[in-house]
Amino acid sequence: MSSNLCPACEKIFNHDPRPYIEYPHHPTLEDFQLAKDQGCVLCNTIWDQIPKEMDDFKTIWLRKTTYNTSSHSELIFNSTGTVDKPDVLLWVEAIRENETSEISHTPSVDTNSPETWKLIHTWLKNCVEKHTKGDLEFDKFFPDRVLDVGIAGDSEVFLRVLHDLPQEQQTSRYLTLSHCWGATQILKVTQTTLSKFQAGIEVSTLPKTFQDAVEVTRQLGERYIWIDSLCIIQDSLSDWEEQSSKMDKIYMNGYCNLAATASSDSTGGLFYHRNPAAIQQLQVPCKWDLQREDGNFDRVDFHQFQRQEGSSYDERMRGLAKERFVVGQCQVMDYSRLHRTVINAPLNSRGWVFQERLLSSRVVHFGAEQIVWECEHVKACETYPDTANKGPPNAALSTHFLDMKNFATELRKVRPGQDDRAALGRKHGRDYANWRTIVELYSRLKLTFATDLLVALSGLAQVMQNGVGDEYLAGLWRDDIAHQLLWERIGTTDLKGISTCEKFIAPSWSWASTGYVVMWDPCQIFAIDTHLEYLGCSIIPSGNRTSRQHENVALRLKARIFTIPCTANKHFGRAPQPLVSPNAAPDTLIIDSYPKRPLKDNLIEIFIKGFMCPAWITFDNPEKENSFFGFQRDYPILFGELTFMPAAFCPIDAYGQRLYGIILQEGDESHNTIYKRIGRLEIQLKKEILTQILKDSDDGVEIPFTPDLSPYYFMKMHLEAQQNGYVDMSVGFHGADDGKEREVTLV
Repeated sequence: MSSNLCPACEKIFNHDPRPYIEYPHHPTLEDFQLAKDQGCVLCNTIWDQIPKEMDDFKTIWLRKTTYNTSSHSELIFNSTGTVDKPDVLLWVEAIRENETSEISHTPSVDTNSPETWKLIHTWLKNCVEKHTKGDLEFDKFFPDRVLDVGIAGDSEVFLRVLHDLPQEQQTSRYLTLSHCWGATQILKVTQTTLSKFQAGIEVSTLPKTFQDAVEVTRQLGERYIWIDSLCIIQDSLSDWEEQSSKMDKIYMNGYCNLAATASSDSTGGLFYHRNPAAIQQLQVPCKWDLQREDGNFDRVDFHQFQRQEGSSYDERMRGLAKERFVVGQCQVMDYSRLHRTVINAPLNSRGWVFQERLLSSRVVHFGAEQIVWECEHVKACETYPDTANKGPPNAALSTHFLDMKNFATELRKVRPGQDDRAALGRKHGRDYANWRTIVELYSRLKLTFATDLLVALSGLAQVMQNGVGDEYLAGLWRDDIAHQLLWERIGTTDLKGISTCEKFIAPSWSWASTGYVVMWDPCQIFAIDTHLEYLGCSIIPSGNRTSRQHENVALRLKARIFTIPCTANKHFGRAPQPLVSPNAAPDTLIIDSYPKRPLKDNLIEIFIKGFMCPAWITFDNPEKENSFFGFQRDYPILFGELTFMPAAFCPIDAYGQRLYGIILQEGDESHNTIYKRIGRLEIQLKKEILTQILKDSDDGVEIPFTPDLSPYYFMKMHLEAQQNGYVDMSVGFHGADDGKEREVTLV
């Protein structure tokens, strides 16, 4: 069925527009609003996304073709934006023949409506009957405390304790609630109020989000719901630690998670009035040329390719070639809507919610615009009740959570002590890469208390530990330690408040020691040659730890430590400009652009065993980095020395031959084997040079004199003479043991 369009929007589709040509849409804000109010579905879809705060308002549109397919095009709307950064980006797609919707749903003006309840019941029923097949309900687990909501019409709810329940109810189904505590005073159980809450709580005294959660539980025909502030004794550290250790089981075994996605605190509730026209599907008569020629494999629609049945490439390509499309019709899809409804919502900016969402087998997001469903197999919403497509390749990562959720689900299928990982067809390398992605996503989120940083991820860590059988070390994994250590700070905003926290959070070598966003170089997965070995770990007694999660772990490694002078970059140019002269010698090292962010001042020259190489440096503390590069402007030759521990080397030319490692500083003046991590260093050098460096280190070859560092050498010798009264020239500039393998302790 075609959607209602205004004349301005009808003009968009009644001809085949040339790409990248701007066409007029609405000439004034009044004209735009009138079209919206009269029910134009497309104007309703883009209304909230178009900036309107300008005197000379008008909207324009243009078509942008995609690089990988002729059956899709992008439709861009702007009032102030550009082609590269549009105000609205929609996806125009041909409609496949014989494609029908199994679930029929018409959004109403309020998300608390019979239509919404029917849809949620349908999603739950389909998931239980078609998806789980017993995979998700391993244990008959029941939380120590739950809220008993009774039945519809009951004026009270009761806090129940597991051992007080009849035996047959101790394996009942229960729901869970994910919500923002916010700045308002939240209702919570304490040692004083525990018995009072067991005697009954008037529903009318509950905050709005909790009242709505009670109503949802009753509407779904369930009796119990777990709410953290009511089921964990908030003024008991021992109970908080015990319940925190069970987070994986609580959320994994819940029947369904209710997410107060749009609410910033407990007063926001789950239900909202909304404009139903803004979330309707758009199917319109269309004269755009969207048809793909059969057999034209040069321009493959990768999204449709993934939907084809078959295990091999050829089988899927044959299925793709057989697809037929409806002539003269198209669908217009807003793939960023789910991103705005779920990812950008207040709830999913919070760190604790991250593992709750990943571990829950089913989640219902109560958004401001619409309800969204999420389970292991399906993500759906009121606009697309069957399934909300992942969208174009460039939008899939930002709009969907399914890859990480499926990873967590796959790990849940491995019970502790059950070694069936091979049967699941998983490789440990992929597990560790997924964990690094989990940490990267988690590091973008906020926490009220810095001390919760590792605790709020402990449930996922427990599931990962059960799945891979590895040892968990303050946010890192033992068997992948060389790569795990190579995290890098991105940005200068401390989202967790760790820089101002006086309590111990994590050892310096862990990403959890910083409140900044962290990431791993995507090309680092090809660094297959590791240069350190795990020897063990020990717990350092600490009087300021707040729980078992905050123990200071000393990491013992067999590794190499190099003392490397460094200076400002003078020989290697700056990306993206050519980094070598066109007349340079054939063996001149060509510098790759830094893989993650634009080059600023983080390209330096380092000297390792006499070889001069380009390197990229990032300090864990942005103030330290500013100081380091500020010194460059005043004394470009006298950067000083870095203590460098290599971890892994990428020998593949296509990804840049690089030596990855971390920068250290001595952590204990009385022990020259104890270090703290202070940053990360990435050196570009050829494998044959690295081989020579390692050989020279093992043979005790002294560092040769480097003319480029003459001022630095003279300054160093002058300072050494002042300090010691002499310069020992017999042992080489840094000594014969520089770079030799030895035992190193990181704290």
